[in-house]
Amino acid sequence: MQVTSAKYTESGFIIATVDGDEMSIPDDMENRHRVAIEAWGGVIEPYQEPEVQLAALKITLKERIDVEAEAQRGKYITLGAGQAMIYQAKAAEAIKISMLDEDAPINAGDYPLLVTEVGITAPTIREVGAVVLTLHEQWIVAGAAIEGVRLSAKAEIDAAQNEADARAVRPLWPQIAMT
Repeated sequence: MQVTSAKYTESGFIIATVDGDEMSIPDDMENRHRVAIEAWGGVIEPYQEPEVQLAALKITLKERIDVEAEAQRGKYITLGAGQAMIYQAKAAEAIKISMLDEDAPINAGDYPLLVTEVGITAPTIREVGAVVLTLHEQWIVAGAAIEGVRLSAKAEIDAAQNEADARAVRPLWPQIAMT
């Protein structure tokens, strides 16, 4: 038997090229192929952990941070692109109505989203606008806190020099009280 190369695997077997064929051989001197490796006299290369591609790992970890951030946002708002558009439109209506004089007449057609909440969120369209504006302002604070943590964690991952440091990044998500 002609052995031309041998290398340990993670599980302790030996991957060897014997007579031109690559085979997995137990590290057991009762095995004739293992005996042939010993007789070969060459060095059995030690097992080496596969090199983690740090750049690819960082991308994966940063994607995970984005998913975690979205879950954090979900503690304070209803998730979804359509719902985000509704929140933005309601906030715009609430800001617009807050700029009116107290005795100015209100054309309900100018505030279609706020009108849908009259009698549910508050008794009048002005009061609905005030509630929506308060929640919007609270969301800005909560959203900014979450975004700061998200961006900081991703920057830490980018700055990591090795796999262990990149994997060690753990965002400390804020706990925010909203009314």
